[in-house]
Amino acid sequence: MTRRPEKRDTGRRTGNMLGVVIPGVMTPFDKAVVGGIAASADRKWTLMTTGFGADAAVSDNAEGLIRLCLAERVAGVFFRPISGKDGGRKTAKILAQFRKAKIPVVLFGNAASKLSKRADCDSVVCSVATSKVAACLGGIACHLMLQRLADPSVPPLEVLLD
Repeated sequence: MTRRPEKRDTGRRTGNMLGVVIPGVMTPFDKAVVGGIAASADRKWTLMTTGFGADAAVSDNAEGLIRLCLAERVAGVFFRPISGKDGGRKTAKILAQFRKAKIPVVLFGNAASKLSKRADCDSVVCSVATSKVAACLGGIACHLMLQRLADPSVPPLEVLLD
């Protein structure tokens, strides 16, 4: 008889959905990241891709986004930080909402490095924006998320693709 380790109770019941949140317009780079996530996810996972206008009222966006993720029982979220004026502050506010809802986040993109340390979440950062690098970035982000879901006690990781 083989004993399986007990799964840690994270305080929420999750389904088999992973969310991808892209504020503003989805670029070809973002599409390649989503493709890399989809290619790396086990068949048991479903991806929900959503976004919002980055210049709209952030508190409304964040609360609506959290409600959507909770309603869909999203297990974890891949999030591209908001760019532009006050982007870091707006992103931090949304990350705080995800943390409060106990939804793990993997940040991706160039601005992810600055925010991940303060937000206590995983991140994948790249210095070259090609579609091949983006697909690789998505695959790595997916592996970080699956690791986080399997063992929430693992310290946050940052991966830099240079």
